[in-house]
Amino acid sequence: MWTTTLILMGTTATGCVAEPSITELDLPEQNIEQWTLPLDAYMPPWDDVTRSDYARNIVMAECLNERGYDVEPPWRDVNNSTRRAHINPVGRQLFTEELASEHAYGRATNTFENIEEQQVYSEGLNNVDDSTWTSCVQVENERLPLIQNVGFEATELAAQASSQAVQDAAVIEARDTWRECMLDVGLPDLPRTPEEMPPASLGDARDGAVDDIADPREIEVATQDFTCRVSSGYRDALYEVEWDLQVDSLRDNIVELELARSTLESNRDVVNEALGLTSDEQG
Repeated sequence: MWTTTLILMGTTATGCVAEPSITELDLPEQNIEQWTLPLDAYMPPWDDVTRSDYARNIVMAECLNERGYDVEPPWRDVNNSTRRAHINPVGRQLFTEELASEHAYGRATNTFENIEEQQVYSEGLNNVDDSTWTSCVQVENERLPLIQNVGFEATELAAQASSQAVQDAAVIEARDTWRECMLDVGLPDLPRTPEEMPPASLGDARDGAVDDIADPREIEVATQDFTCRVSSGYRDALYEVEWDLQVDSLRDNIVELELARSTLESNRDVVNEALGLTSDEQG
């Protein structure tokens, strides 16, 4: 297991432009419940994305109002996270004992405000003509000069690590034990791997519908699934292997990732300024 600090060789530049020099990198504290991983710090946080969307909505509505459209995005408290319990801080879907026992394979309840008003606002945008929309998008980009597609490198590296982790020998061995543990639950189409849960025989449980109410059978299967992932060692093995693979990716791509993180911070500053947030309110 990795410690919380990784020591790396510093990099220096030849010529006039200096590259970032990284001599010490703090890894996040391991948290299997939130599936916290080393590359998380280089991905757009969920709350940053939702704040950016809200700022864009405000700018877009102002532009459309100036052109005769009566639209207004619903107010929301930008310090009240819209992230629900089944999502971790970078948008990764979670599967915990609590979630399994309450929601099975569905999604946790939406608790943030103005959901219906947001739907009305979104429907109102459908009435905007193409030329006005294009013009206001340009205005939006000028007023919110955000650099797009930041963090996708980290997301791609994380996806690669996830794909490689399930092929690790220790993970495969634990996976086979998980499947043996799941036989008693009586699924006619029990998958070979936990990543394929739930199977088609559970019907609507597979769609992960928002606020879907899980029935007793779905909860029975989900809780057994979670229990088997833990008892077989699959959950721990997958997390440790994925963690180590991400540390390797972080070490191999540190310069590019640090540059991306700096850009994410710059984008955050632009959005917070647009929303009128002080440093104490930026969370």
